[in-house]
Amino acid sequence: LLRLDNGVRIIVREHHEVPVFAVHAAMLGGILAETPENNGISSFTAEMLTRGTKKRSREQLARDIESIAASVGGFSGHNSLGVSGTFLSDHLDEGLDLFIEVLRQPAFDPDEVEKARREILLAIKNREDSSSRVAFDLTYATIYAGHPYGMTTLGEKASIESITVADLRRFYERALDPTDLVISIVGDIDAAT
Repeated sequence: LLRLDNGVRIIVREHHEVPVFAVHAAMLGGILAETPENNGISSFTAEMLTRGTKKRSREQLARDIESIAASVGGFSGHNSLGVSGTFLSDHLDEGLDLFIEVLRQPAFDPDEVEKARREILLAIKNREDSSSRVAFDLTYATIYAGHPYGMTTLGEKASIESITVADLRRFYERALDPTDLVISIVGDIDAAT
C-alpha cells in the first residue's frame, strides 16, 4: 500500500502470467451518496466518465482506447463510484495516461449528457416492464425503507429528468476527494516503477 501526499491510496499486485494489467479507481459514491431527489446521479455520472474528456471527444477517446486494445468504463453501485480499465502491459504508460485522464478530466459535455439521459430513461422504462425487476425493487424498498439502499441504482424517471450538467459535475468533484480514493493495479507490471 502506497499513500500519496494528497491522500490517494494505491495498491499494486504483480501477476505476470498474462501480459495484461487492470486498474480500478474507487471512491465513495453510489446510492449511499444519493437522495430521492437525485437518485441515479451516481450511475448517471459513471456513464458519463467515458463519454469524452476535456482533451478528447467521446469518439476520439473510444478510438484511442480501442487502438491499444484496452477497455475503460465507469461503474457505480451501492457504496462506490469509479473507473476500471484493462490494458495490455505493452501499453502501460499510454494506458495509465488514458485511465487518469478519464478519472480526472471527464467533460460532462451537454450533448452527451442528454444522450445518456435518454438511454437511462429507456432503461428505467424497460425495468418497469420486467415483473421480476419490479419485485426485486419493491423488496429492497420495503426492507430498506427510509435508507438509500431502498432506492434503485438506476434512479427514477423524475430524478433523472431533473439532474443537470452542473449537478453531475458537482457530484463528481465531491466524490473525487483524494482522501477517499483508492486505486488498485493488478497484473503484468513492475510494482517498483
